[in-house]
Amino acid sequence: MTTTRTIIHVDLDQFFCAVEEQRDPTLRGKPFVVGGRPEGRGVVASASYAARAFGVREAAAFLAPLPASALWGVGPKTADKLAGMGILTIGDIAAWPPEDLARRFGQHGEDLARRARGVDDRPIVTERAAKSISQETTFAHDVRDRSRLEQSLRVQAQEVAAKLQRKGLMGTSALTQLRAAGLRIAIAGNQPLWAEAALDTIGLPADLVAASERWGVHKPE
Repeated sequence: MTTTRTIIHVDLDQFFCAVEEQRDPTLRGKPFVVGGRPEGRGVVASASYAARAFGVREAAAFLAPLPASALWGVGPKTADKLAGMGILTIGDIAAWPPEDLARRFGQHGEDLARRARGVDDRPIVTERAAKSISQETTFAHDVRDRSRLEQSLRVQAQEVAAKLQRKGLMGTSALTQLRAAGLRIAIAGNQPLWAEAALDTIGLPADLVAASERWGVHKPE
């Protein structure tokens, strides 16, 4: 006897806005978003439908406008081939004739066509091994003070080291990065990273601190 699998997808993108509308009925029908505190930085957690009409989107993007490379199974080589066909987004893959994708990519093309349309018969995996352990922070305002940056990096390194130690894991590389408006600086290392040595390895990346001090948090002119 065969059974039909049923997957329930609950769209909660507008949930927080709906809660605010219950608290303040005057917001109904108005464009507004729910996010971080207004005096600091943050991301949009929820946008009302009226706000979406103006192009406002939550931090979690919709499937169709995402780049083709965001679809599981589309690596760099496949993405390049798809781009050569004029297929740049997942929506483009979904709109492309499945038989043509199968002719060009074989079984892989058939799989891509199904996944782009939301059809995937693979078993649902609710847990999987973590491939990376990270820690980050977002400052409410621009920070140029070297000692404060060093302290923030040290605290984050301690937290990463503690996570490694609790899980009994060893890392193969360390990456520290600084993001700002229009600028991203990354310092990477490929040395083995044991929990006991994590603080010494990534606790104080001098190159990153020097770069952040030199550029501040603004893109150089």
